[in-house]
Amino acid sequence: MSFINSRCLCILSIIGLSIFSQSSFALPNDREQPINISANQAHKNSKQGVTVYKGNVIMTQGSINITADKVTIHDNNGEVDKIVATGTPATFKQQPKPESGLVTAQALTLEYELKKESLVLLNEALLKQEGKTTRSNKITYDIKTAVMNAGDDTGRVQMIIKTTQK
Repeated sequence: MSFINSRCLCILSIIGLSIFSQSSFALPNDREQPINISANQAHKNSKQGVTVYKGNVIMTQGSINITADKVTIHDNNGEVDKIVATGTPATFKQQPKPESGLVTAQALTLEYELKKESLVLLNEALLKQEGKTTRSNKITYDIKTAVMNAGDDTGRVQMIIKTTQK
């Protein structure tokens, strides 16, 4: 093999590997992924469009991971509208973008609305994102825009912000 051919082969290999590695790290749209659930028990009421999972419930959808004692799924004509998770605490984790850190949340009640891509944390709520920790009785988090609102009439908001140390 000549020097030029081996050099071209090397360059093409590097280009191919860089394209492959970039595509393998890109996260798919979580909302378009199937929902996988495991639990100790399940009860479905098709007429009401409600399925209840109880006991060590683990739910995943793409990079989203929810754990809870109980998960109730509300659907409308077979399409999931809302997921309510309760626990001591119920937890939520998501990798929103390949370049961003993990978003973690916990509360006694989590309400995840799929169409709105929003998460409402109720009672002993905690949200960690981008080095910030927020505690409140109620936290609303918009998954698409990464916008968080905290607080209600029953309590105060506590926020911890990490500073850059040199």
